[in-house]
Amino acid sequence: RATKLGAMVGRAEGTTNGTIREIPLGAGHGVAASEGHHSLVSNVIVTSKYTAWNFLPKNIWEQLHKAANLYFFTISIVMALGNLTPLFHGTINFASTFATLVIMMAFSSLIAGLDDRARHRADAQTNSQPACRISVDASGGAPKVERTEWSDVRVGDFLVVKSEEDFPADLVPLACSGDEGGCYVSTANLDGETNLKIKTAAQLTQHALCGGAKEGAVDALPLLDRAVANLTSVSGVVSAEAPQKSIHNFKGTLCARVREVGGASSNTASEETAVSLGPQQLLLRGTTLRNTAWCLGIVVYTGHETRMAMNSRSAPSKIANIERTINRVMMVVIGAQAAMALVCDIAFNLTLDNFSKLWYLSVGTTLLPNWISSWLTFFVLFSNLMPISLYATMEVCNFAQAYFIQSDLEMYDADEDCPAKARTTNLGHELGQVSYIFSDKTGTLTQNVMELKQVSITGSIFGSVKGPRGFRGGPELAEAVASDPAAAAAIEGFLEVLAVSHTVVATTDQNGRLRYEAESPDEGALVEAAADVEWRFLSRKGQTMTIEVGSGAAKRSETYSILALNAFTSARKRQSVVAQRASGERVLLVKGADNVMIDRAASVHASVNEHLTAFAEQGLRTLVLGRRTLPDAEFARFLEAYTRAQTTLTGREEALAAVAESIEKDLDILGVTAIEDKLQVGVQDTIERLRAAGIKLWVLTGDKLETARNIGFSARVLSSEMEILMLEAEHGEGQAVATRALQMGARLHQAVNEGKTVALMITGQAIEELTNCGAELDFLHLASRCSVVIACRVSPSQKAQMVRLVREGVKPTPVTLAVGDGANDVPMIQEAQVGVGISGREGKQAVNSADFGIGQFRYLQRLLLVHGRWNYRRVAKFTLYSFWKNAVLVLLMFYYVFISGNVGTSLFENWVRASYNVVLAVPIICVGVFDRDVSDKDALEHPELYDTGRRGLDLNAMKLIETLLSAVVHSVVLVIMMGYALPHFVARGAADYYTFSTAVFTWLVITMNYRVAFLTTTWNRLSLVGLAFSFALYILFLGCYCFIQWQVRVFSPWMYWVPVHMLSTPVFWVGCFVAPALATVIDIFKAYLLLEFVPDRRDLILERAGDKSERQLQDDDDSSGGYGGALDEHVPRPTAQAWQTVSDLDDSAQPPCEPASSFVFDHPEGPSRRVGSLQAADPTAGDTSCTDWSQAQMRSLGQDLEGEQPERYPKRPNASAFSQQTLPSWQFVLSWRITFALTAVLGSILLLLAGLFWIVSGGKEIKLQYDGTQFFEPEGLELDQSSAKNCTVTEGGTTNSCTFKARVTQHMKAPIRVDFVVDPFYQNHASFLESFDWQELQGTVAEKSPCKFMNEDSSGARLFPCGLQATSLFNDTFSIVDDFTDEELLLSKQGIAWETDVKRFHNPEGYPGLPGMNWLFQRFPSIIPEELGVQTEAFAAWVRPSFSPIVQKAYAVILDHDLQEGQTIFINVNASFPITNTDARKMLVLATTGPLGGPSDGFERFLLGAGSVCWAAALVVAAIQCSCSRKRGEGRRRCCRVAALTEALTDRAATGAPAPAVLGLASAGAMGSAAGPRAAAMSVPA
Repeated sequence: RATKLGAMVGRAEGTTNGTIREIPLGAGHGVAASEGHHSLVSNVIVTSKYTAWNFLPKNIWEQLHKAANLYFFTISIVMALGNLTPLFHGTINFASTFATLVIMMAFSSLIAGLDDRARHRADAQTNSQPACRISVDASGGAPKVERTEWSDVRVGDFLVVKSEEDFPADLVPLACSGDEGGCYVSTANLDGETNLKIKTAAQLTQHALCGGAKEGAVDALPLLDRAVANLTSVSGVVSAEAPQKSIHNFKGTLCARVREVGGASSNTASEETAVSLGPQQLLLRGTTLRNTAWCLGIVVYTGHETRMAMNSRSAPSKIANIERTINRVMMVVIGAQAAMALVCDIAFNLTLDNFSKLWYLSVGTTLLPNWISSWLTFFVLFSNLMPISLYATMEVCNFAQAYFIQSDLEMYDADEDCPAKARTTNLGHELGQVSYIFSDKTGTLTQNVMELKQVSITGSIFGSVKGPRGFRGGPELAEAVASDPAAAAAIEGFLEVLAVSHTVVATTDQNGRLRYEAESPDEGALVEAAADVEWRFLSRKGQTMTIEVGSGAAKRSETYSILALNAFTSARKRQSVVAQRASGERVLLVKGADNVMIDRAASVHASVNEHLTAFAEQGLRTLVLGRRTLPDAEFARFLEAYTRAQTTLTGREEALAAVAESIEKDLDILGVTAIEDKLQVGVQDTIERLRAAGIKLWVLTGDKLETARNIGFSARVLSSEMEILMLEAEHGEGQAVATRALQMGARLHQAVNEGKTVALMITGQAIEELTNCGAELDFLHLASRCSVVIACRVSPSQKAQMVRLVREGVKPTPVTLAVGDGANDVPMIQEAQVGVGISGREGKQAVNSADFGIGQFRYLQRLLLVHGRWNYRRVAKFTLYSFWKNAVLVLLMFYYVFISGNVGTSLFENWVRASYNVVLAVPIICVGVFDRDVSDKDALEHPELYDTGRRGLDLNAMKLIETLLSAVVHSVVLVIMMGYALPHFVARGAADYYTFSTAVFTWLVITMNYRVAFLTTTWNRLSLVGLAFSFALYILFLGCYCFIQWQVRVFSPWMYWVPVHMLSTPVFWVGCFVAPALATVIDIFKAYLLLEFVPDRRDLILERAGDKSERQLQDDDDSSGGYGGALDEHVPRPTAQAWQTVSDLDDSAQPPCEPASSFVFDHPEGPSRRVGSLQAADPTAGDTSCTDWSQAQMRSLGQDLEGEQPERYPKRPNASAFSQQTLPSWQFVLSWRITFALTAVLGSILLLLAGLFWIVSGGKEIKLQYDGTQFFEPEGLELDQSSAKNCTVTEGGTTNSCTFKARVTQHMKAPIRVDFVVDPFYQNHASFLESFDWQELQGTVAEKSPCKFMNEDSSGARLFPCGLQATSLFNDTFSIVDDFTDEELLLSKQGIAWETDVKRFHNPEGYPGLPGMNWLFQRFPSIIPEELGVQTEAFAAWVRPSFSPIVQKAYAVILDHDLQEGQTIFINVNASFPITNTDARKMLVLATTGPLGGPSDGFERFLLGAGSVCWAAALVVAAIQCSCSRKRGEGRRRCCRVAALTEALTDRAATGAPAPAVLGLASAGAMGSAAGPRAAAMSVPA
């Protein structure tokens, strides 16, 4: 036995290579467990994407597939090559860009991690569900019932599954409580089909386990106990095919030997019997046991080898339309980046020779040619033009927007406890751009609650559409039966088809009431109607069906044997059964669509087509019923073919269809049924609003043309004002229908010219014919110009074909949305750009396959017009802002290239620049999450607002160009302000590269955050918190980066203490106000002009809303626009309906958010309910007490106790103000008053600041040029004629001494700064900035000189400190002598450098005795004392590089001597600093500093000009309002002055008077209102 079992297990190892697996019966706890075998997979299902081990690599790999992330990763690598190799010269530290990329990717990773965490929780919930396992002791002991979890289930386990429980794995049933081992299984969770499937256990094991011996104690046990106890009597092997995907096929064999129990000690074993296993003997994981008390089976497949797992597939990847737009924009941005790099490349190569001659610079060499290497340098420098934070910002905003959709109580269906679902986060903004909606009809526009209203039999119509629920034609039928024998036979035949030809299951609930569970609501309605007229379907046992006919004394029972079932398919459009009556007569009973039934009829009564048309005109769904008696010979041939087709392994469906086709002919038409499917609540209003939004609606249905037409009118898809085109075709009419389609184009063109709306109705056959003849594009050309298209009699594949045709054929590619509620809508939903599933009565596969799920069709209007529009505008805002802020940054860097030697020096320090996107991320995220330009009520009341997103007006190429032009304007303003502010920073000793660039960066951050404030329409406290957080984060960054010494030493030593010097400069604080103030005036004035002359609908609605609410949003309970309130009792809702007898209605047992039948799943949607089991012969079949769980066992597995009451609305969204987007908020609505006030106030403040600078600055300045080219006259001095004119250093480097005698022309009060100026001297050149070693400045002597340039002198001695900065020290000296006293003025050199720099500089240990060194004092003895060395303040001041090529640094300070007006002084210059061949000049500057800065009046003039521009804008606004204002809330009409002039001209013409001389003014006025037609076309009546 052990050897045989080992062989079986060995064969089971072959599951991975396609061999048959064999599972022994009675192996105990699983095959793998019993033999230590681990090749079979566990039963753990994992749907999550990541694990703790693969999260980082897998997520990084996924993120690098995004264009921007891949771009910056590549750029970082290129930067590293420039930093670390001589390939080219990189001026950007690759670590700074890479660190920013890591931070942004971390944001995205966080979102992905949170999303996957939810999947992990769902997996844990699924895998921890309880299971009941029967453990068989191999030694012969009694079987034991064990409690376990799904994750512990193994192949070979015996499991007991009870009614309403899901199957934990794929099982082969060994015994079931149903008669003859039958059980019912719901597969809706697997394939979306809601009909119950019949499965059966192998009769061998069913009888062995449940039959028992006629004697013995086992017979006294309940049936389940008996089956468990008898497990030890069965041994053998289950052979199963290798795991595969098909849920309809299964091949296996059961080889078993039954040991009969004859008494206490005697056992007799039967011979081994082999039984074939097929699809009826496979119970699939994910399906649910229904109407059957219990089922005992053996596990054959687990985990990822189950059919459900192998058929699970990810939804098709859908790239958002905005993402495509952004990708195209990125290509434009890269092109602009390359062009800017090319311009700088040309400038670099044109000036390369000039800069190569400068003795104090070293341009260096690269491996690549100069023109390539320099282009790479600049391309890398401008890499920030691409917004690195865009994807992270978008993912955070998308995540929040999806949360708001799911939390919206206005889209919560309380009756079904069904909230909206956002199953994807990257398509929320696509909801605001939909151009085409493809909608199913049944269950989508209608309730899918079917009621048989009328029937047509023998030329008469019975029943009425009006009246109470259900079929009310019973009395009429009874009267017809009693009065007309011929009619009685026809009616009886008609009702026989209704009662017998179906797949409905009859069950009883816990109260013993009859319930019907149907494959579709149509079938349920027909069977229920037949029961109402005394043809009551009672039960189905195996192939036997019992019908109760009549009532009272005339009641009789009819039995039918169902010999064959030809199932309904979308291709066949009919269903039939071959039934044998009690008399032995065999009949074919058929029902199906009218077109296929009439084609197969022997004859058709004249009234049939007439009644079909009449029913369709009332919007009723029709079916035609037929019957045919089958002769014995024909039946024998059919049965043989049918049996053969059923056992076919390949092409089984096609074979069965062909067999059915062979007998479904020459039918006797018995009559027609007419079923009403009522519209859902709010459908009409929703469709009207969607059409008003400019969205084209395509309704794709399987109904006939007339039915769809009438439903179209009732749903307001069609209207009487429309021009309705009809396109039908028969088989083989391809060319003819194509010709008709072309002819309809002329009718359509004429109708459009007449101002009519055009609708097209087309049949599925016509679509097929057009496709076959290659005329799809002709059809698309016709259909795309229609507002409404209704396609009738279309199959699921044709639905998907229509969506694909529009997506691929219409240009530009529109955003398509498909909405449906059934499994047949899944192809269409997945084909569309956006798929919306409705939680309907046809299963939940539509929702599971969709991107979004809603409870009712009416919620679609809110999903699109409110959430979609909000999300689109939010995305457009933060996308354009992201490009704008980076464009401003890069443009400033672009301008700086031309004043820093054309080599690619970055305007900003590396890590400061890298913080840009991080610091500015949160405020724009707040806009992307919270901003609402109009309230939800206004969005619904004015659906025409949706047109903006549908046409892509907020994010397109023109918007990008406009954004970039705006960035140019703002950057130019900042550059101008920088130039005028720089002298004041010089006066405060803060004009070095690091301090001034940080000041500019701070102004930039403030301006960027102002821009966010300008873009924000709706303000709430979180918006303010976001702005405050941005500033706080920036302050924290500067605090950590600039004040922690160890960090400064690692990253950028020159940044130490920079914020202190920046903040101590008064002009910096003025710039913090002026920069955003000017940006405000620019933006608000531009916005005002657009608002005044070309207002759009949004502007007008905002104005009216602002007038009503005083700019404060009021979020009322009725903001949904009338439909969709979360618990709105005023809106009627369809009630859930289960198919049952009319007298036994009971809907209380329906669980939430599921089809309104008993096809409900008890995990994880809600608690299970008990239903009556399938009828069984054994009275103990329903006793499952042996597997009941104790409370302790339930708690141990984390399950709820039965006594605990579930929450009434467990899925109701959070009602908090945050979740409902109803936080207290205020709305900024631009008006002329606000524009005038802001421009005037800001202009006044700027003018006041200009005056303040003019009065208070008080700085005075003396300038003397003593060397260089382009001499200019001294300022503040009058030189004596005998003074030297030029004090040039000779070519040999010999010091030249000169004396200048001059008279002071202005009074200067001490202290007086004495500065030297070298103009130009490119301390901001990249090679100069990089040529130093901070370790040397701190006294560390490395073995090898670490500098890139200037490491040794001509004699080979090591320069210490090395580098261009330390070898180019300015060493001219000055003295000033008073002519009157002949005393030399004291020039103090204390405090000319930053104290923090001097304290950090140290001479090395052993200084100056270390051999082989060339020290500073040896190179510059005139200014560097030997005892101080690098601690000399003159050296510390020099090596802090200047921001500007005009280097002005402090030389000394005159502390206690004023210079009087008229005083004569002698200025002695010892010139040692060479500027020969540099086109530079040297100057000596004496200056006093006022309270606000230096003596320069440039900043005052800048403020004066800026204030004047602001006031000019204010006056323009006032002039427009006085002469040609627009009424608030209304579109612009003709200018009032022009109107008055036109009226005057008309009067003069009428009286014959000459035209006035101001005719030209009228023309000018007319030209000035050229925007009038657009404004009028877009205006909304007040």
